[in-house]
Amino acid sequence: MTLDHAPHLRAVLRQLPAAPGVYLMKGADGRVLYVGKADLLRNRVRSYFGAAPAPDARIARMASEVAAIEYIVTDTVSEAYLLECNLIKEHRPRYNIRLRDDKSYPFVKITLGEDFPRIVRTAEVTLVLPPDSFDERFASAQDVAELHGGFVQISTGRERAGTLVMRVPSGQFADAMRDLRALGDVEVQTIQGEDVTAEYIDLQARLRIAKSRREVLLGLMAKAVSIEQTIRVQNVLDDTQLRIEELQGSIGLLEDRTSFATIRVQLHEEGVEPEAEVKNPSVTTAWDRAIAGFFGVIAGVVVGLGYLLPILAIGAVVWFSVRWVRRRRAA
Repeated sequence: MTLDHAPHLRAVLRQLPAAPGVYLMKGADGRVLYVGKADLLRNRVRSYFGAAPAPDARIARMASEVAAIEYIVTDTVSEAYLLECNLIKEHRPRYNIRLRDDKSYPFVKITLGEDFPRIVRTAEVTLVLPPDSFDERFASAQDVAELHGGFVQISTGRERAGTLVMRVPSGQFADAMRDLRALGDVEVQTIQGEDVTAEYIDLQARLRIAKSRREVLLGLMAKAVSIEQTIRVQNVLDDTQLRIEELQGSIGLLEDRTSFATIRVQLHEEGVEPEAEVKNPSVTTAWDRAIAGFFGVIAGVVVGLGYLLPILAIGAVVWFSVRWVRRRRAA
């Protein structure tokens, strides 16, 4: 959505701070059209007026009616949530579809620093683009990752088709998906969430046990009175330290997978086939293929013997017959 109807808003967009807060979209008559909250006001408000089309007709129409933008900076995102709720109840904006009734809302306490829940979020989406728009839309898709605090992990492309694999903070997953879908027509979309909370709890418990064992072993090491005792305790201590490092690595991997969502997006213009996905086989897959190949060779040998045995039997009969005739003649 462009700003042709209100060019003076460009200056407002340039001045938006990179801070949490609430924004109010107002019409030409001064009435509030929409109230929203943002982790970063600069990124969120600018997203309404980017080159990509709006995700739905309601947002597109609202953006076309905006004549003024006001914003309120808050100290935290939690304050922005509460302020948004109060302002929606006060102004009852036309384009807000949530929080418009007069019911009271329960207070939700969010304690930061908790380890749970742990959800691994992944998504795959294929977008069909208008003709001659691939380069621009592909660049916009890359910008989505940075806009939401993430990064592009893999980028491949050919003429009028390409693939991106991006990592974005889990809290920005829904917004990133919305911005990506706005770039074209969704052909295929898959969203998955894997709860790894139980695995994370188990790893943490095993890590605490391993660290406790290490402390006990260090105490035994200090009390060792012979070289043999020292070597024995040191070997067990080395194994325990290795196990601790393995557990810490597994926990770090889970924290990375749950902190950042993975999105794989394919883009291609109309009439162009999307890039074929190339997957590297896992060790398990390679082993299964090796076993299947082994039995395949055995099956081929058995089939070959099935053809060969009758021929050998006939040859043996002919050979014995010739020998018998020669012996009769010699006699």
